[in-house]
Amino acid sequence: MTIWKIEDRSKSLYRSIADIIENSLAKGDFIPGDQLPTHRDLADILEVNVSTVTKGYKEAEKRGLITGTTGRGTFISLDAGVDIFMQNPGSTGKPLAELGLITPHFGIEPDIVKSLKKLSKTKELTEFMNYTNPSGLVEHKAAGALWAKRYGMDAKTNDVIICGGAQHALNCILANCFENGDRIAVSNLTYPGMKSLSKMLGISLTGIPMDKEGMVARDLEIACKRENIKGVYLMPSVQNPTTRCMSQKRREEVASIVEKYKLILIEDDAYALTLPKVPTPISQLIPEQSIFIAGISKVLGAGLRIAFTVIHNSKLRQAFSRAVLNTLWMAPPLNSALIASWIFDGTAEKVLQLKRKEAEKRYEIAQRVLSGYKTEGSGTGFYIWLELPKNYSGVSFEDNAKNMGLNVFCSERFITGDTNVPPAIRVALTCGKDNNILDKHLRTLRKVLEGEESENVVF
Repeated sequence: MTIWKIEDRSKSLYRSIADIIENSLAKGDFIPGDQLPTHRDLADILEVNVSTVTKGYKEAEKRGLITGTTGRGTFISLDAGVDIFMQNPGSTGKPLAELGLITPHFGIEPDIVKSLKKLSKTKELTEFMNYTNPSGLVEHKAAGALWAKRYGMDAKTNDVIICGGAQHALNCILANCFENGDRIAVSNLTYPGMKSLSKMLGISLTGIPMDKEGMVARDLEIACKRENIKGVYLMPSVQNPTTRCMSQKRREEVASIVEKYKLILIEDDAYALTLPKVPTPISQLIPEQSIFIAGISKVLGAGLRIAFTVIHNSKLRQAFSRAVLNTLWMAPPLNSALIASWIFDGTAEKVLQLKRKEAEKRYEIAQRVLSGYKTEGSGTGFYIWLELPKNYSGVSFEDNAKNMGLNVFCSERFITGDTNVPPAIRVALTCGKDNNILDKHLRTLRKVLEGEESENVVF
């Protein structure tokens, strides 16, 4: 019996099409990568209008079930059924050694107690208990402008809006600078947080092929010609998950395309500061068409939930400010004050240098323990991209690693579009305060690579 059958025609027909796809995927009638009928063929099968099928496929795409490419067809998403939430599954079961979630090298953080005492001598801390302007207090925005310059991004105080972390910034951008049904170009391996947010807000993502530098400019332009692309999301310096870095030439090519097609560039270079020399942001080349996120979580502690966004375009800045107001009202002023004090007194820079040195040591450990396997990494970065033996898919390796007590993130979590999924995993190098812990967990990872059976992992 065909799966393409609408039982109840009194309900929304286009939603029924999306429901059929979702239910069939859950039952195993579809698997990731399966090609679906053309709009015309499915309309004939279901005896509905082609426009109904188009709406149904669009609804299924919003749910993250399918992906379509003009000229190629419609396919079941390669990440359909894959958990894309970046959390340790051991939090609800047996604990796992953390080689998945990237933490900011806890233990090299500034002394928060000492810093709060120092801040209390210069400020009446109770003043931070009141509502403030949604964009942040002027002195804190000034610190944000200074921090953005650390990334190579010029900003005046008025260009800065403070958010409750980079993920909140992305939420504000997608919710108020784009509309339901809009399409944003991303690298075909991209940050899963962007995938989950776009799905939640009804925004479609178009995966653009990558090479050794990241997103290929030529393919971005082809997508812009074929589809109604409204924006592009990039991490051009230490791309997540591959760690690839765009050359200056590639950045100029991408900037030219963004300018030509009147796109909005979302530049979220979360790991750029882990590089000894930070490349010029693409946003610096096209400031009126960009939103630059200058995060602090990977340097000064994720728990403070502060990020600075730089928006030169007044229209985009107003839309973004409304989003901050509607979602959070304001980023916590006390947290902003603490971050600002570290930026102004040089603490942030000192901590950044220490974390780079620590990252370099851990990268060397990874290269030694995993010698013989192909990896990509920046040398001072917080994670590596590890190519798997041919007998593994990313999903199967992630499952095997869990059986050995390790949490890693497979390539399927990051995939977007209908490209082939590379057999690879992202390996975080930030677990534990002791480098011996990382060494031990990477040795266990090597055993998984070599096909050894499950054993108890000592934490």
